[in-house]
Amino acid sequence: MSKKISILVQLIMGFSLIIFTIVGFTIFLSYRSSSQAVLNRSNQYILESVKQLQGKMDAILQDNDKLSSTIMFSPLIQETLGDLALSRSPRTDAMEITRYIDQQTRSINSDIQFKLLGLSDDQVYTNSSSLKVIWDSEKEIRDAYWFPAIAQNKGRMVWFGVDVWQNGNIPVVMGARQINDWNDLNRLGTLFLVLPVEVIHNAVSQFHLGKNEKIQVVDSFNTIVYSTDPKEIGLYMNDGLLKQFSNHKARIVPQKINSRNLFVSYAYSDYSEWSVFAYIDSKDAVKDLNTIRRNIILIGLLGMGAALLF
Repeated sequence: MSKKISILVQLIMGFSLIIFTIVGFTIFLSYRSSSQAVLNRSNQYILESVKQLQGKMDAILQDNDKLSSTIMFSPLIQETLGDLALSRSPRTDAMEITRYIDQQTRSINSDIQFKLLGLSDDQVYTNSSSLKVIWDSEKEIRDAYWFPAIAQNKGRMVWFGVDVWQNGNIPVVMGARQINDWNDLNRLGTLFLVLPVEVIHNAVSQFHLGKNEKIQVVDSFNTIVYSTDPKEIGLYMNDGLLKQFSNHKARIVPQKINSRNLFVSYAYSDYSEWSVFAYIDSKDAVKDLNTIRRNIILIGLLGMGAALLF
């Protein structure tokens, strides 16, 4: 005949079961609420950082856009291109145009090139720069995929990534716009503005990246203008990922890429029509969460131990 379990043992077992149930349930609820709060805060911080980065790039591009407007609408440029449009000999020689553009760009810290094409294919004006736009007439660029956007924008700047020559082909940021007569808005030519990719790199370098994190900047033609992985610059962006952000709403989504769990943060610029993608390793994004989980489990174990000892 089996021996009956004493009332004391039954009380201890019952009390222990109640403690384990209560503490376990408390740990579960605490971890769940804490993990959601930490994840939301982490995602919000990442998203705000990407939006700020997009804003910094917009500021850089808009400053150069304003400079190009100053040059484009200066009386000197307007008169010269107006003469060419009417098939008259310009009243100003090319050297004076070059000196004027050099004066306007003298205060710019980074190397920059302006190139102005008149309606006549043999009329080109440019400033002194180590960057060299390889086209010297519209005839050479009419088949480029970005050329139609210049006419469609009717004088507004089109920003995109392309290669230029500087001891070999190098990737740059290029802006192009139609030059219009300031009186009747008739077309007078085309303006090109070239910036080194370093201007984007300087903005991105202020974004604190982890070892496994990456940032891509994509233009309106889905070309990767800049990436923290230099091998990707000049390539086309993944169509599948672009479709997920087709509404251009700034947000962050979980994504599995090359067997890695990532959070992809996205921001879009209405001005440049550029997109910024930040790839954050999910482990890095929730590293604070792991600390919270360990603390909750440790507190729970200590609580159960103390209760059982009591």
